[in-house]
Amino acid sequence: MRTVNQILDELETIALEHRFINSFKQGELSEVDIQKLAGDKYPLCYADISSATIDRGILTYQLDIIVAELILPGQTDAQEQYSDTLRTLLDIVTQYAQVLSAQSDVDRRAD
Repeated sequence: MRTVNQILDELETIALEHRFINSFKQGELSEVDIQKLAGDKYPLCYADISSATIDRGILTYQLDIIVAELILPGQTDAQEQYSDTLRTLLDIVTQYAQVLSAQSDVDRRAD
């Protein structure tokens, strides 16, 4: 079983190893002031566990993952930026799915 901290740590590692991502933030999206982030922090990846449910002994998390880029009017091709951020988001989700599939349902580490 993964803890919230493990999930967010794994996502952070994946995101920061991606060639497109410059920073990673986690927590409540409403607490992230994107207006105050410096331009060199973009593109950024944001992740949060929005809910968790237990049904028949299975713990299921719902994650919110956002990849964001600054789009400057007149200086940036917005459609290209949208395409880049969507491809990057797909990369991160795919890589995390690979992490999950490569590990057993039973955590054998002695933490």
